[in-house]
Amino acid sequence: DRKGTGEGATYAATVKNVGNGPAQPFTAQWSVNERPGSKFGLAKGLAQGEETVIEFSKSYRPNATDHRVQTVMLRLYPGTPEPDANNDALEIHEDAIPIAMTGAKISADPIQATIRRLNDVYFAQSRFSFATEGVLERVRLVPNQDAGQMVIDLAGNQGESGLIQKILTSLTGLSPSQKSPTITLDEQDIPYGDPYSGASGFGDTRYEGLIPPGIPMLYVPVASPLFDNLPIEPTDLLSGTEVAAINVALGKKGQMREGILWDLPATVILRATDMTGKPLDGAELAFYQVDGGKIPDSPTQTILTKNGGTVILENLEVTALPGERDLLHTLKRNPFGNLRADGSNGTILIRAQVNGEIEWGWLKAWQLADTFHRGNKAAAIIDVRFNAPSGPIDRTANLAKGKLISDKALSLPAQLAPLVDDNPATEVGIGALPGDWVEIDLGRDRPIGEVQLLVKDGSMPARFDIQAYSTGQAAPESDAWVKDLNFAWTKANRGKKDGSIAYRGPMARCRFIRIVNRSGGAAKLAEIRVFALKAE
Repeated sequence: DRKGTGEGATYAATVKNVGNGPAQPFTAQWSVNERPGSKFGLAKGLAQGEETVIEFSKSYRPNATDHRVQTVMLRLYPGTPEPDANNDALEIHEDAIPIAMTGAKISADPIQATIRRLNDVYFAQSRFSFATEGVLERVRLVPNQDAGQMVIDLAGNQGESGLIQKILTSLTGLSPSQKSPTITLDEQDIPYGDPYSGASGFGDTRYEGLIPPGIPMLYVPVASPLFDNLPIEPTDLLSGTEVAAINVALGKKGQMREGILWDLPATVILRATDMTGKPLDGAELAFYQVDGGKIPDSPTQTILTKNGGTVILENLEVTALPGERDLLHTLKRNPFGNLRADGSNGTILIRAQVNGEIEWGWLKAWQLADTFHRGNKAAAIIDVRFNAPSGPIDRTANLAKGKLISDKALSLPAQLAPLVDDNPATEVGIGALPGDWVEIDLGRDRPIGEVQLLVKDGSMPARFDIQAYSTGQAAPESDAWVKDLNFAWTKANRGKKDGSIAYRGPMARCRFIRIVNRSGGAAKLAEIRVFALKAE
């Protein structure tokens, strides 16, 4: 109960005996901002299931810029030892957002533990260049809905992860529907998932402070000389979009907290490249905005890339919906048009036609919002990599069929022959240790356009290289024609229904194709196919 700034505040702690027997009289102690007060005793014990209320009054002055610093804690000292001391103390942040729970009867202990983990781990450790100290907000549990600024429905609760996701949705206004269902396009299932997402399943959790703001982030696991040598790892905590949303809305309530995805650069330059980062000049890009897991029959924009693989995206007209005109953020003309505040229509699939092949990439509103908060407010460059070949591919002949194949373990050729027999029904296990390899000798140097792996059961190393070298050369130590840095993501986003995955790299004339296990892990292949580039 708070009477006003600088006036009295009364905190009431409900203490309940949740043990299997009566609790003896105990001692308690209040602390303010980690400074402990005097201990005081409670003469009366508590019967099993009995509860009592302990009150504490103090002056209160809100902190408008940082809700982490003002704390109040009650610690209990039981009269006799007890098996579980984890719930003998509770600390709250005075400026925290009060949250009430409804919909299911759940003990307060696991809910308090979840809130404590959310405050002390998820909020504290989710750090970015624009939030070097993490989230400045905190939350606290209150016993009834009338006292709650937010009310969380526990119906259908999915444990701690489900509760955290519901709290984050209430704090940010961002819809979990951004984890959209898989869409089938050109006989290819595309979940367009975010490989570096965290608690909410979307966005990027990596600390990007080591990357200069003017250098575009790579939001998919592809090789890059810069990113391969920088220690930026996902955290499984909050995404940068969520942290920005919570920090910007510090002290705001209700709908005023929404609209972080409307913080978009005034100009968006998209740079289309192949998987190695080489620009795709003259590629035809068609843009389809996803809504409700579906895409329209026709694209919103179709653009040919210029030199450098770049296109400037058209900013579409917008109409703010009733109730969205007075939010903290402002919806302006942007590539998504009438982008909803919750981001439920904030994904654009991009269809690229390059050298006779159709490949897909995607652009998400949260990527642009993150770029905006990294300092690129006037203009931003977004890199989108497509699995595009270096030239038209000749599919009339599988160059690997029936060719000599070997491996590091010196297996008999007959054991490995099913990998190149052009029969998808056969499978062969390949080396599971880091550095193990299997190699095809094509017989002579050929211009390689595509290496196709058929993986029926999904077992491949998490990371592996495909090397390509010519007659007279030694196998390279580390250089690769293509690197797969996250096979599970590649299979989900680039795999075909039959289990085949096409890998395309820079133009190369080679005789030997070697697949090298980089991470370790069991691997089983049904087929390796190699296709050449068409002769000019």
